[in-house]
Amino acid sequence: MRSLAAIAFALALAAPLVGPRVHAADRPPPSIATPLPAGLPPGERFVLDNGLTVLLVPSHGNPYLDIQLGFRAGGGLDPAGKEGLASLLGRMLSAGIPEADEAALAAELARLGGWIAPDVGMESFVLGGQIPTLSDADVRRFLDLFARMALTPTIPTNLLEREKTLRLGLLRRVADNPEALAHLAAKLAAFGPGAFGWSGYGSPRSIPSITRDDVADLHAALFAPAHGVLVVGGAFDPPAMRAWIERRFGAASGFGRGQSSEEGAVPGRKARLCAERSERLACFDNPLAAPPPERAAAPRTIHVVVDDAGLSQIPWRLVAPNPIAMLDPSWPAFRLGTYALGGDFTSALNSVLRTQEGLTYGAYFEPAFGGHYSGAMMVSTDATPDALARSLALAKAELGALATAPLADDALDRFRAMLVNSFAFKFETLPHTVEQYLILELASVPLGFLATWRDLLARPSPAEVRAAMSRLDPAAMTLVVAGPAALAETLAAIGHGPVVTVAARDLLTLGLP
Repeated sequence: MRSLAAIAFALALAAPLVGPRVHAADRPPPSIATPLPAGLPPGERFVLDNGLTVLLVPSHGNPYLDIQLGFRAGGGLDPAGKEGLASLLGRMLSAGIPEADEAALAAELARLGGWIAPDVGMESFVLGGQIPTLSDADVRRFLDLFARMALTPTIPTNLLEREKTLRLGLLRRVADNPEALAHLAAKLAAFGPGAFGWSGYGSPRSIPSITRDDVADLHAALFAPAHGVLVVGGAFDPPAMRAWIERRFGAASGFGRGQSSEEGAVPGRKARLCAERSERLACFDNPLAAPPPERAAAPRTIHVVVDDAGLSQIPWRLVAPNPIAMLDPSWPAFRLGTYALGGDFTSALNSVLRTQEGLTYGAYFEPAFGGHYSGAMMVSTDATPDALARSLALAKAELGALATAPLADDALDRFRAMLVNSFAFKFETLPHTVEQYLILELASVPLGFLATWRDLLARPSPAEVRAAMSRLDPAAMTLVVAGPAALAETLAAIGHGPVVTVAARDLLTLGLP
């Protein structure tokens, strides 16, 4: 005789995914599905028997569905000498599945009116998609394609080689893009040549060395439920969707079989991911499973030489590792201070450099926040060659001012209101909601963080903001400038530490000296 649980599973599986809502008595018991915190768009969070975290966020206001499958690792898994591997894997997920090649797969998604695409970062790998829910049959077909693209991509060798050729062409074009060069050099300056600093696109030296076996090995190890998160939002029936998820991504599906991992120092991140592959073990070390290595704080200038003597706008960055993470008690004060410094058009940097002095089109301070550790923080702007020194001096003065004197009450209240009152826009659309939940889960930040977000930002006083901003030391940050060789004399005169010169193509291939 079949168990009651098996009968309930079969009934849910047969129920329309986009049909009428099922009676509350048929929902999964609360012991395995907990409601999201109060104050957030309602939904449920549970963990499958193989370790995959799932969030269901039903929303019947519009007839479409958003699905995101993410993993707490990405380009940071690229082995030395094979940088760009994770990015190439992302591209190969749409290159075909067992029953459909690339063209047929694209045609079928177009027929359904949906899309499926990857988003590959250094710390995460996400496959996401959307589909209208006007037809239950179309939704089921879309979800079937999504699962197959995630779990059984064919990775055709000919298409991989084609993509490698295209990638090398892209990297050659980056050598002529001063803005892209300045951004890459800034990350490398903040963290060095490891996973924290490299661009996920790889280099002209690494891309040719990547093979199909490399891509297949990474897929087998990376797509692991033990560090995965699946978020589904939109117009669907929760019990039927849960049944589909358990069938396609639960332990009974084979998802996670033959995989192993080692815990890292950062919660939720695996230090080593392995998978059985053709009677061998494919393993990848994840340096992002530990906090970034400490780097000595000392001023220096990186001059990325661009082959364009007539460049009229010189992009420059003032960069350092961000010392504050989202779960740090001083995060609210630091978030307010950095927003007042360079978060929008009315912030200090833009007001001084653009509005008052007319030296640049825009100047911002961009801090990358993480859950348990963060990325780089940097002043980001550009200036004409003759305004470079003055724009830098004014920017450094603004950074120093917020670290030494409290913001006036009315200024702090204005920036606080802009942040707090914009909170609702985090959930402006269904994709925004799904993205917020996915980001926090991937960062191993409790979802309750969003429920307290507005209260946290309402508390810091001007003195607390000043204390948090005292972590900024513009004199110890690295100045990165991408411009012609003729700037060498100007940079020497500025005197922001020793000047390190690197050619654009050497930066892309070898990193910083």
